[in-house]
Amino acid sequence: MADEGALCLWKELSGDRGFDKREGNEFVITGTRVRYLGELHLGDATQVLTALCAYDEKRFQLLHHIIGRRGLAATIETVNLSFHLPTRRVQPFQPDVLAALKAMGPPPPDVRPELPLRRERLRS
Repeated sequence: MADEGALCLWKELSGDRGFDKREGNEFVITGTRVRYLGELHLGDATQVLTALCAYDEKRFQLLHHIIGRRGLAATIETVNLSFHLPTRRVQPFQPDVLAALKAMGPPPPDVRPELPLRRERLRS
């Protein structure tokens, strides 16, 4: 369900361009943290709330709240990387996507991500 929230946001950030119009400019998930807090039952109505936590020129971080009829069922945090499918390479976001990320403004005050936006390289 959180994937649907991320895909809806990506479509919005991409100016509602479909997959074929994005010319291979997509994103991949590089980190995920899931917390299960309650149950969802088959057939339950659910709601996915998605917040942008942080971003830079190549990454964005999302926090999804999955809410069922009994309240908050899970939180899913992801770090996502801009990726060019034809070349299979990381790339900076397209200018319009970066502008759309900036236009979203700061995250709500209750959004506190736990995953780092950038991974620190371990040195041996």
